[in-house]
Amino acid sequence: MTIVSSSSNPIYFEEYKEQQKNQANSSTLDQDAFLKILLTQLSNQDPLNPMEDKEFIAQMAQFSSLEQMTQMNQSLKTFLEASSRSELASNAELIGKVISYERTNSSGEKTPQEGLVTSVVLKEGRTLVELEDGVRIPIQDIQAVKAKTE
Repeated sequence: MTIVSSSSNPIYFEEYKEQQKNQANSSTLDQDAFLKILLTQLSNQDPLNPMEDKEFIAQMAQFSSLEQMTQMNQSLKTFLEASSRSELASNAELIGKVISYERTNSSGEKTPQEGLVTSVVLKEGRTLVELEDGVRIPIQDIQAVKAKTE
């Protein structure tokens, strides 16, 4: 029987490098990989000594659990995206209003400030109001809201 070393064949070596790169990008076992491993194990098992029923059931339970976690993760992601859009839309009513907030200066003193809201933005998961002078204030720092007086 001839043994071919992967280091002596550049085609296999390139495939190996690509697999290693993909594994580095994905450190978790996904659903497709789990199924491939399970099918390979089933097709290569010894017919005289098949896999125990308990082992097979345990592996199928793991697969089912993995699939449910994947679906839950996707649902949670969708919910968070919708929640962010909802928060953005609900705070859009602040546009054109004057808000009051406190600004901390370099000496640590807090001074009351006011500004006219020109937009509401979502940045890095945080909702901010942008004032006409370009200053961005986190929603939670707003102390009061009042109508703009001409």
